[in-house]
Amino acid sequence: MDWTLLPPPVRGVVNAVMHFRKGSALRRCSHWKILAVLLVAITAFSAVAGESPTPRILMVGDSWAWFMFINHSLRDALADCGLGQYIEEGAYSTVPGSTVAQWTNPLWLAQITTELERNPSIDIVHLSLTGNDFLNEWTIEMSEADRDALFSRIVGDLETVVRHCLSIRPDIRVAIVGYDYINKSKGRASFQQLNEAGMILAGMQRDLAARLERCEYIQSYGAMHHYFGFPPTIPPGRLPLPGQAPDFQPWPGGDRKRGNPPEAMFDDIHLSMKGYYYLGRLCVDALYRRWLTEEAPPDAPHTTSKEQPAAVALTGR
Repeated sequence: MDWTLLPPPVRGVVNAVMHFRKGSALRRCSHWKILAVLLVAITAFSAVAGESPTPRILMVGDSWAWFMFINHSLRDALADCGLGQYIEEGAYSTVPGSTVAQWTNPLWLAQITTELERNPSIDIVHLSLTGNDFLNEWTIEMSEADRDALFSRIVGDLETVVRHCLSIRPDIRVAIVGYDYINKSKGRASFQQLNEAGMILAGMQRDLAARLERCEYIQSYGAMHHYFGFPPTIPPGRLPLPGQAPDFQPWPGGDRKRGNPPEAMFDDIHLSMKGYYYLGRLCVDALYRRWLTEEAPPDAPHTTSKEQPAAVALTGR
């Protein structure tokens, strides 16, 4: 059976189990911690809403979006920023291990549509994608031309997903949320080289957001350096936060020669619970506070840029 053809809710459960069975997370965590995470996920899937805050944000994408959802990272950040009347959803639209190529599948795009139609109060899509495509396919041995071709294909798939979200309702806005430094090497590539290549891909995503109406990019490289520091020599707050729109200076934030501090990381790729909370704070401070408190964008035809109408091929090719 081709598991990639499953819709996101089922695929998410399969990928979550496989992630904890074979990943370094299993080796670094005791069984009760893993069970606790899974119980949180089950609770998120089965919770019944009573009198509750208003859903305004849909988490879509890979394990970074999934961890933020099951940890209530964004929900806690919103509450701490005085926006506790709003919450995020993501039980059926976050899939650990998923690629942006998979999300161009019509079944997966339809799941985004279903979630936005089921939650008419949601007008923000938090999109975390491309990390697995990059880690799976990029190698240090690639020529510059081959790297650019790969990254262009990945960003093309991302554009397909973004345009699909924007086409569902004229009030939808999409935040493409970047990744932070990772501490993983790959083959002959050091973690520094992996991060440098990732920043090239991030720049292309930033440029994509700049071309599209109702879409913005949140730069995350260096956020953990700022929030955690490297005590005792570098205290929290000393290294700069990543710059945001319109000029994104500094690009990147933090110290690009370093990986992330251990306290910020769950494993070599994923942030800790506190790390994802700080990523949520970054999203709120950089963009979501403004989007949640200002008036919705005016109604407009479903054209998302000057170059191309919203109706694009579902394959993104």
